[in-house]
Amino acid sequence: PRQDEISPREEYMDDEDIIDEPQLVESKFPSDAEAHCLAAKCQLRLGQPKKARRHYEQAKAIMPSSAEAHYGLTFTFLQLELAEAADEALQEGRRVAPNDPRVNALLEMRDRLQRKLDN
Repeated sequence: PRQDEISPREEYMDDEDIIDEPQLVESKFPSDAEAHCLAAKCQLRLGQPKKARRHYEQAKAIMPSSAEAHYGLTFTFLQLELAEAADEALQEGRRVAPNDPRVNALLEMRDRLQRKLDN
């Protein structure tokens, strides 16, 4: 990737700021969108994309303008091979933050998934 692009795998799977116990979000920070995004990243790292999806959706409900929630949801849908849902989340993310450096990498991932599903 170019220097100004962020690899989705790095962004969502290798983040050092991820909290270790995502279940704490429910009890300690139920209305904190950023905490839900961090919990979702943790779930992705643990190989739990369905649980990650729930946290990203909660983050989006709390803060509809959160680019992190939209782009994280896009990545999660791609992990779950839900192409149409990924497209919708990506469109929402582009509406909220059109110049986000994650866009190109997520589009490439989306294209690879579509090719895989078409075969």
